[in-house]
Amino acid sequence: MKINRKLTKINTAVNQIRSLRTQLRGLDHELAGTGEVVSAANDLEEKLTAIEEKFINPKISASEDSVAYAIELDGKLAVLETVVESSDAAPTVGSRRAYADLVQQSDEHLAAWNAIRTHDLAAFNQLAQRQKIQAIVVPMTRSAESSANPDSIVRQRTRRIRWLR
Repeated sequence: MKINRKLTKINTAVNQIRSLRTQLRGLDHELAGTGEVVSAANDLEEKLTAIEEKFINPKISASEDSVAYAIELDGKLAVLETVVESSDAAPTVGSRRAYADLVQQSDEHLAAWNAIRTHDLAAFNQLAQRQKIQAIVVPMTRSAESSANPDSIVRQRTRRIRWLR
């Protein structure tokens, strides 16, 4: 369960990064590739790509690609999850050590992603606002939606209970 939660956080971060990148590329297209905002957008996109590549290897698009390209955090956690869940016994000492190492790495990269979201993106949006350009936004996650709306948690639980019957 813990591994799956960490994978979910990583996948959410990757999806948010990709959404931001799409928005940045749209701005670049609209502004015809010139100006201070486009330069800042390109700088931000480089940071987004660098952190995304810590979470996943974007060259891997099919399961066979993991033979040719190194897997990153998401792949390593997924493999560890498979190993741990395939056994009837408790996780081995090696699995626990691997998990601790991967959690440390993912926490560091998630903190870096959070810093980009809170500082770099905010600075970019301030620049865009001064230039009268629409800000880009990080899409809300389901967990954030749930915490913003307590009724949605009840609906989610009700759906799960119905499904289990």
